[in-house]
Amino acid sequence: MRKQLSQEEKEKLRDTARAFDAMKDKRTAEQKAKMTPEQQEYVSWRSYNNNILNVRLGRRMVAAFEQGMKPSDFIMKEMRFLFDTGYVPQRYRENLLASADAFPERQYSRTWYRRSFRSRSYACYAAALHTMIDSFHSHTYENVSVLDALRIHGTPEFEAYARFFSAWRSGFLPETIAFAIDHGDSEVKQAVIDILNGEGEYDVDSDILRGITLCHDPEMHEWLCKLLKAAKLQEGLRQAICENADSGTPEAFRTILRTVIDENMIRFSSVKRAVGTWTGLLNDDAKDLERISTKTVTMMQELLDSEETRQAYLKTEDSMAIYLALWAYGFYAVEDAMQQIERLAQAGTHHQVLTAAYFLANVDNDRFAHRIAKIIIRRHSTEYDIMAVALPFLCNNWREALPRSSGRFDTKDESTLRKPDWAYLGYFDSAEEAAEFHA
Repeated sequence: MRKQLSQEEKEKLRDTARAFDAMKDKRTAEQKAKMTPEQQEYVSWRSYNNNILNVRLGRRMVAAFEQGMKPSDFIMKEMRFLFDTGYVPQRYRENLLASADAFPERQYSRTWYRRSFRSRSYACYAAALHTMIDSFHSHTYENVSVLDALRIHGTPEFEAYARFFSAWRSGFLPETIAFAIDHGDSEVKQAVIDILNGEGEYDVDSDILRGITLCHDPEMHEWLCKLLKAAKLQEGLRQAICENADSGTPEAFRTILRTVIDENMIRFSSVKRAVGTWTGLLNDDAKDLERISTKTVTMMQELLDSEETRQAYLKTEDSMAIYLALWAYGFYAVEDAMQQIERLAQAGTHHQVLTAAYFLANVDNDRFAHRIAKIIIRRHSTEYDIMAVALPFLCNNWREALPRSSGRFDTKDESTLRKPDWAYLGYFDSAEEAAEFHA
C-alpha cells in the first residue's frame, strides 16, 4: 500500500523532484554541446515540425535502410555519439540496438489514426527510431536499472522525481521492460505482474501494457488477458488494454483477439472502438460502432490464421471481406497488402478496385499509397468513383515539395527557400511522368 504523505512531505518531494528535473535539463545541454551541428540537428528534430528527410542524418538513415542496412548497424556506424556523449546511457545500448532491429514486429505508424500495419522495410520506421532514441534519453539513467525504476528504488533524488511525476514514466520504457523479460529477468517480470495486480508503485498505464505486448513471453500475454477479463466495469482499463493490443508482436495481439472473441467482449463499446482503430473501419462518428460485431472480429481471426482465407475473401464482392483481407495482409507486412491491391487494380472487378482504393486511406504511408494510386489511376481513369477515391493519394504530401524557409517564411529572400523537388519525395520517375498525370 502506498504511503500517504503530509503536506510538508509533499512540498519537500516537489522541491527535490524539480531540482532533479533541472539537473536533467542541464545534463542534456552539456551532452548536446559535445555534438556536431548535424548531430544536434538530429536529436533536436521533432516529427510535428517536418519530415525526417529534411534532417541530414535522417536522409542518410532512410537511404541506408532502403539498401537493407539494419538500424543497429547504422547506429554503430554513424550514431555512436549517442553513447559517447551519454545522451543514451551506455547500460541501455544493447537494449536500444535490439529494440531498433525488432521494429518489423511492431506498427510503423505512431499517429492518432494508427492501424495495425507492419513493414519489412526499416525505412518505414525512421521517425519511430528517432522517437525511441529520444525516449531512451529522457527516461533512462546510467545509475538506475529497469527493476529499480519499476519499484522506485535509487538515489533520493530519483525516487523523489519518480514519485512526484508518477503520472509519467521515469527510468523505464516499454522497450526496456520487454528486453528484460525476453532476457529472462525474473525480477522485472514479477515487478510487472505486481503492477498488474495493483501491488506496485505505478498504476497500469500504456507503457506497462506496451512493454508486455512487445515481449515474446506467452505467459505475460496471458497475464494481460487475465487483466482484460477482470476489468468488468472498468471500461477505461479495458479500452487501454485493447487500444494497445496491436502495439507489440503479432503473437501478443492474436492472444488478446482470441480472448475478445472467447469472452464475447465485442459487446463493450470500448472494444468496438479499439477494433475500429486497429482496422480503420470507424470514423469519428460514434454511431459507426454498430458496424463492429462478433462477425467482424471472427473474420479478423480467420484471416490472420489463413492465407487461403485471405485469398478467398479477395475474390468476393463483399466490401467488408475485401477490406479485412487487405488489413490482414498489412497486419503482417504492408508490402503484401500493396501487392494484393496492385493485383486487384490490374485484374479485379470495379467494386473490388473501389474497395482497395478506399483501403489506401488507412495505410498512413505516403510513398506506398502514391505508388499504388498511380497504378489505379492509369488503369481506371474513366471510372470516376474510383478516381475520386484514388486521386487524393497521387500527391498526398505535396506541401513537402514546395519552397520553404528554414525559419520564418519570406518570399523576398529566395536564398532561404528550398526549390521544389518532386524527385526528393519519390513521387514521379521523371518530369515526363509528372506531366502525364498533371496534363
